[in-house]
Amino acid sequence: MALVMVVVFTFVSLMTMSATYEAIHQAYVLEKSADRIDAGTDGTERAIGIAVARLQSGIPETSPYTCIMRLRNSDGSSIEDFKVTHTELSQGAWTVYAEPTTDDLIRCPTDFTTECPLVIP
Repeated sequence: MALVMVVVFTFVSLMTMSATYEAIHQAYVLEKSADRIDAGTDGTERAIGIAVARLQSGIPETSPYTCIMRLRNSDGSSIEDFKVTHTELSQGAWTVYAEPTTDDLIRCPTDFTTECPLVIP
């Protein structure tokens, strides 16, 4: 009887640790993405960082998905436009490309909510 109780206790403990680890890992990934966004002095790097972080809210409705992201430059004196393209390579694998542009495209959404969010390892 005692052996069964030890096994059950161990199982429940491991399940609790697993759930806690997943929540902590997701918080870490979000903070790491935010640090990359803040650290990027080049507007292209910042645009890619923001676009990748937004993939965690869901995925675009089409692939490739192209939109315009407006960002302030590093000293905050002007606004620059970046064309951001999300392309799905395979199920759950995306590439994000950004470049300065003057094209007139739709603005990038603040989040994608069309499907379940991606988990970025």
